[in-house]
Amino acid sequence: TNVIVDDFDFCKSFPKNTFQHFLTHFHSDHYEGVTPLWDYGDIHCTHQTKIFLMHKYPKLQNVYSYDYYKTYTLSIAEEKVI
Repeated sequence: TNVIVDDFDFCKSFPKNTFQHFLTHFHSDHYEGVTPLWDYGDIHCTHQTKIFLMHKYPKLQNVYSYDYYKTYTLSIAEEKVI
């Protein structure tokens, strides 16, 4: 698994779930490529961004939200920790 930030079209030429996606904020140029039935990989964002994203695409699954100013460790592969 690889990490990609604010680019939801690039991944579509790869096998599904190749990337963990990070959405920095909810401007259309950042979430471009997300569709109502997105299933190319997990999306990680803040709680507020998730609210906006889910309002626009209510059927999305695998969207994970996090608090500002808090450190998280996400295991994206057995041999990697970010």
